[in-house]
Amino acid sequence: MKTTTQINTSTIVRKFPEWAKVDRIINGVEIYNMNIFDNIMTFNQDNLDGPAFDYFGRIVTYGELPALREAYARGLKLAGVKDNGCNVRYSLGGGASEEGGVTLVTYFMDEETKTNETGKPLEPHVHVKLVDDDGNLIEENEVMGNLHATSPASADRYLDNPEATAERWYYDENGIKWGVTGDIAVRHADGSYTIMGRASDSYVDENGKRVYLFNIESSLDENDPINEWEISAFKNERGGYDVVGQVILDPDRAEPTPELVEYICRKYRLDAVKFYREFEIGEITAKRDYILLTHDYNGYYAPLSKNHMMLVSYSENGETVKIRVRKTQKIEICENYKEEN
Repeated sequence: MKTTTQINTSTIVRKFPEWAKVDRIINGVEIYNMNIFDNIMTFNQDNLDGPAFDYFGRIVTYGELPALREAYARGLKLAGVKDNGCNVRYSLGGGASEEGGVTLVTYFMDEETKTNETGKPLEPHVHVKLVDDDGNLIEENEVMGNLHATSPASADRYLDNPEATAERWYYDENGIKWGVTGDIAVRHADGSYTIMGRASDSYVDENGKRVYLFNIESSLDENDPINEWEISAFKNERGGYDVVGQVILDPDRAEPTPELVEYICRKYRLDAVKFYREFEIGEITAKRDYILLTHDYNGYYAPLSKNHMMLVSYSENGETVKIRVRKTQKIEICENYKEEN
């Protein structure tokens, strides 16, 4: 049996193993003879009704609290499963659809410390490893590396896209199929992993060193008047990259000023900043549209001199336009960068 799922511009072809036979259909939902159910609440909370859960011994889900409250409001009566004697527990987790949706889960972790970026491989059949950029296995703990995963729920291929398939999956010398998740993670002494960010969220500096932008993002000082921010790297006319901050200020604590531009750039070693009223939300993911931000090239302010700032516009190919403006000029807050782009 095969099923296909549309992911971005590629279609995933998934083959279920022979033992995953449909046991019965309840309210239009196919129920399989397996004891773990993975439900990405953001996308699928409309798809299941209460009785669908009666046949599972344990539920593993992304399960963020707002989504869980929403699920309860929609009538997913999970208490009925407990009444049947099943041991039901929600768990935070993460993973790509190409590996079945869940790779790392917090099910076996300490309730006080687990987060939705951290977990252990979903036992007993999901395995992960860390490798460096040259493909060498990383055996030390607390060292960042590329997260690769193998799972019986792995997709078979991208439909009609052999090039993308070859980049996404490979077989090792033992014939095990591994997926290149695109995540950067670290392993801890207890066997858990923390996903730090995406491998693509980086650039190579003039010394040939890979710089991960999420390290800058995570260094944000909670005492600074910044509610949210993103860090992007744009090509510049020197053949390198300018690292810029895309900032939403706390309106009760600060407004954009030349002094604040200089402070942020100096403290976080940024080349320029841009201020936003709010970030655009993706229509499919219902989360911040990161792709749009990485292509928002206009309207950045950079420190220059005692009396002037630089208004900077970037481009895809590295062409940069810089206009010197006086510090008395009002710094604009971007209201709708989706229309600008």
